[in-house]
Amino acid sequence: MLLLKALIHDQTLIKRISNIQGDMRHAQHKKDIKLCSTPYCRNKKEKHRSICSKCHKRTLKQNNPLSYTYSYIKNNARRRGHRWGLTMQDFLEFVSRTDYMAGKGREREKLSIDRIKPHLGYTPDNIQVLTVGQNATKGNQERYQCPF
Repeated sequence: MLLLKALIHDQTLIKRISNIQGDMRHAQHKKDIKLCSTPYCRNKKEKHRSICSKCHKRTLKQNNPLSYTYSYIKNNARRRGHRWGLTMQDFLEFVSRTDYMAGKGREREKLSIDRIKPHLGYTPDNIQVLTVGQNATKGNQERYQCPF
């Protein structure tokens, strides 16, 4: 009987020790995770930066809105499979000529960049400024145009 009690006591002791070791491994793993250095941000930081990707994008957008907008439109166009032929200089000229940055947005009355001939992609002579509503209407007309 005493032997059985000692065996049960040893087994529970082994379980407790393994639980403690598991907790220590979990705590060590938490120490290895590096967090973003931005105040109040709890995201994981990127490998080569001290901040997370979300905070990095936010600072880029605040510090250099023209460069951020150019990169955003360029990456979005490439992701959708559209040809990109605008240089940063072309984009700056377009923005200064049309005042695009002051009126851009996602609401219906805000400005957006439209491809005059969609199959040609984004080139300096093939882009214009339309409102988001006009651009959506134009896209729907092209998409659902009757072939007859």
